[in-house]
Amino acid sequence: MKKILVCGHRGFPAKFPQNTLWSFAGAIAVGCDRIEYDLHWTADRKLVVCHNDTVDSTSNGTGKIADMPFAEIRKLDFGRWKDERFAGTPIPEFCEVLELMNKLAPQLFHLVELKVDSIDYAEDVLRELSRYKMAGKFTLVSFHLELLREIKKRHPEVFIHGNPSTRLQEFDYEEYRIFDSVGLHRNNVTAAVVSGFHSVGTLVDAWTVDTAEEFRKQVAHGVDSVTSNDPGTLLAERDKPSV
Repeated sequence: MKKILVCGHRGFPAKFPQNTLWSFAGAIAVGCDRIEYDLHWTADRKLVVCHNDTVDSTSNGTGKIADMPFAEIRKLDFGRWKDERFAGTPIPEFCEVLELMNKLAPQLFHLVELKVDSIDYAEDVLRELSRYKMAGKFTLVSFHLELLREIKKRHPEVFIHGNPSTRLQEFDYEEYRIFDSVGLHRNNVTAAVVSGFHSVGTLVDAWTVDTAEEFRKQVAHGVDSVTSNDPGTLLAERDKPSV
């Protein structure tokens, strides 16, 4: 049986504040094969790691990241909302995540989600990845599929990972041949769908898979990887001794 890869969704948010250095280090410590995180541009075009386009839900501040200079966002607390012991945790710059991961797990594979539908922004992301010698160790992820297609035309060597609309239940698999992999919501994954993507050479990741029961279901569907908020639970299930 093939080994299903486990990706920490925004790190290890079941135990740590999501998309922070705490969360990424936690994902490494538990043995994740991959990590996933999200990038935004600040008003002064610093790349920072945050899921939403505002700071409202994961910090003690309010406002759109694109309208705020980095120095202002950096003063906010991105940890206390999760637990008092994480009080004072700052938003990480993209470069800080790359530095930490290269120190703790240099061979770790990164799913780098592009939240901004802009080729200039995507090129900025690629420059930073190149600066940290990440060739072959990442894929660019996005719901902006045309942006990913444009990146692939410009940079054929870069892996791209498309997230189709969660409303889709059926797929024209030929349209996805250009993608190295796709991410599908767990409810949209069936053995037939996985086989369809595999027929055009596209790998399938199921998200978000947070229980051992759901993990076993996705394994039965034939997925190549899963993305989880609780990777510790999934890794324990995957790696438990067979009887």
